[in-house]
Amino acid sequence: MNPRYASEKLQPPKGLRLRDAVVLSLIILLIASFGIASLVWHWQSKQSAENGARAVQSAIGSRIKEHIQRFLAVPHEINRANAAALHLVDLAAFEPRELEALFLEQIVIYESISSIYAGSPTGGLIDAGREGAGGPLYVIETEGFQSGSFQKFSVDASGQRGNLLLSLPSFDARTRPWFQAALRAGEATWSDIYVLFSGHDMAIAASYPIYDDEGGLLLVLSTDIFLSQIDEFMRTLEYGREGLGFIVDRTGHIVASSTQEPQLDMDETTETFRRLHSRESDAPLIRHAARYIQDTLGGFEFTHDHQDAFRISGDRQFIQIHQIVDSYGIEWLSVIVAPERDFMRNIVTSTRTTLLLLAVMLVLISGAGIGIVRWVTKPMETLTSAAHAIGEGHLEALPTPSRIRELRDLATTFEEMRRKLASNMGILQREIAERQHAEMTLRESERRLLTYIEQAPIAIFVANADAELIDANPAACRMTGYSREELLRLGIRGISQSIGDDVEMSLFESLMANGIVSGETRLIKKDGSELWVQLDAVTLGPNRLVSFCADITRRKQTEESLRHQQRMESLGTMAGGVAHEINNPLMGMMSYAELIEGRIEDPDAVNYARNILLEGERIAHIVRNLLAFAREDRGVRQPANLRSIVRDALPLINTALLRSQITVHTELDTPVPDIHCSRPQIQQVLVNLLMNARDALDLKHPGFDPSKTMTIRVEPHRKNNETWIRVVIHDRGVGMSDDLTSLAFDPFFTTKSRDERTGLGLTVSFGIIREHGGTIEIHSVEGEGTSVIIDFPSAAAEKTP
Repeated sequence: MNPRYASEKLQPPKGLRLRDAVVLSLIILLIASFGIASLVWHWQSKQSAENGARAVQSAIGSRIKEHIQRFLAVPHEINRANAAALHLVDLAAFEPRELEALFLEQIVIYESISSIYAGSPTGGLIDAGREGAGGPLYVIETEGFQSGSFQKFSVDASGQRGNLLLSLPSFDARTRPWFQAALRAGEATWSDIYVLFSGHDMAIAASYPIYDDEGGLLLVLSTDIFLSQIDEFMRTLEYGREGLGFIVDRTGHIVASSTQEPQLDMDETTETFRRLHSRESDAPLIRHAARYIQDTLGGFEFTHDHQDAFRISGDRQFIQIHQIVDSYGIEWLSVIVAPERDFMRNIVTSTRTTLLLLAVMLVLISGAGIGIVRWVTKPMETLTSAAHAIGEGHLEALPTPSRIRELRDLATTFEEMRRKLASNMGILQREIAERQHAEMTLRESERRLLTYIEQAPIAIFVANADAELIDANPAACRMTGYSREELLRLGIRGISQSIGDDVEMSLFESLMANGIVSGETRLIKKDGSELWVQLDAVTLGPNRLVSFCADITRRKQTEESLRHQQRMESLGTMAGGVAHEINNPLMGMMSYAELIEGRIEDPDAVNYARNILLEGERIAHIVRNLLAFAREDRGVRQPANLRSIVRDALPLINTALLRSQITVHTELDTPVPDIHCSRPQIQQVLVNLLMNARDALDLKHPGFDPSKTMTIRVEPHRKNNETWIRVVIHDRGVGMSDDLTSLAFDPFFTTKSRDERTGLGLTVSFGIIREHGGTIEIHSVEGEGTSVIIDFPSAAAEKTP
């Protein structure tokens, strides 16, 4: 190594040295050679293992299929034998006890049979069976071999009956599935698999109808078998160290398996036993095999044999599926699963030995390679040190390397690089300084902009083209009541969907189409209240937009109040004119009616005149209400206390309230200032509102109810820095919708029958309250009740200029 560069103490860059690279290359080549050979050998071994596994599975599948077909043939053989025997006798003279004895004798002989029975065309039943495999014997009969009383007795092998085990008042064999299945098929058939009452086993019934020469039904024979017999057979087969086999029906429910797990489970809802589905099995191989059949083969309905492999946690599993069918309707699948590792254990052991030998050889070859490469790579170290110096910024001229041509060419290239680096270093440093200055300026601008947005008094929302909020400033959070995280989660649709605001989305669509939009829209605050905003928005890119929103809710409420006041003033003017126009001809009509009543002796004509006077008085009452609404008659106004007016008004309607069984709560203890008013008019308003409250309570509770109450409260209230007096009348009646509430003060509007009300009560009350300088509001929730709030200026406040 050149001492000049060794003295610089430069740190070599990270990476492989040449000598290490050469050695590593040799090692990689060796590993690759051995690896490829090992992989080929391993692949061939796996193929052999798979072929062996397939052969074992095929042999097991064939044995299972043959055994089950023989096992399933027994019930039908019993039915055919019984049918043949019964055709030889006169069934009309054949005693049911003889049939019971025959069935019991066969039950004792065939241990795999759980029950043998017969049903008659009249609904009767004769049955002999056992309670589970190896369980006690029993017999069942219906009286007279007809539908009716069902009795189950314990019995010994000789046919001697014991205790009565079960009795049912009415039983009809014709309604049972095994009976109906036989009639539908018209020949021998199978029932669905069912669970024994004790829950210890599952069984299946083979049914066989017997007909006379004319085609009339004589009997339906049926034989049940225990499926646990199949379990015992399957456990005798060799599936490998971890393999297993199981049988399922077309629904995927387990029929039998080689495992020890039960095939039944307790249904906690109905407290009855139910069959276990293969996907619910505790055995991982059964559970994963069922999922493979469901996901890969589309379910358990395929009709051909199949073999394949699947993986469980990376381990390969061989699966083979065989069809098990018979001519009577059995359609089962026999599934054999064998883990690949059961057939690969010897191969894995050999692989481990090979890898160990390979590791020893790698160590030996690496040691030899290092010695060989060292003397080849030593001349490179001087040139490498010089290159490191250039990398550290030391741009002195490079030394002349050895005579090796490749190294000399490399040194010439490094020298050219050094000269170019020296000439361009100054330019690069100036560019870096300018770039740093620009980045600092940009960060400062971003910081100021963020400060402006965070401290802005107006709400600012940032969203994308999918109406999802990306950001929102604190003012937006204060205005809506949501936190920033809640706003980002809800998005634009989330803060407008509660009111179904199509305007909001039309503004959004207009913004996306035109790039700018301005308008008014509604939002829903977190507390559920409605919020009107002035929205101005622009797009900042194809997927970015910003909107500025100002709260204009108070302005919109003021505009609505002014519109309502103008409408009521217009209606008042119209009502006064109409009342004057109607009043004059009405007086003439009533005068002529009085003349007719006094001068004509015809009883019918007198009665007609009185009806005219009665209806005329009704019209006059409506005219007086219209004049009161138009405030043509202001009355005499004097200082009065609202608490006193309320107390005087209550006795006027006391009889009506008692008749409706309404409880009235008053809160009149708080002292309040006097108001300047016409006492009869204010009393008229209170009586009208109290009667409306009574009607609402009667509609909700026609009779007595503890919640049939109304509350009247008088209290001082501050408004515009002045003292006002507030009257609140609250009832717990039927309430009104928002649409009806907005029409409550309109003339002739009523929710009651026209025969009961004119629809002017609230209109007149509104006019009286307005003439007294007061306000009235109605707050109602449909189904819950209504609150009417009336505010009057105090006498002192009314005199204040």
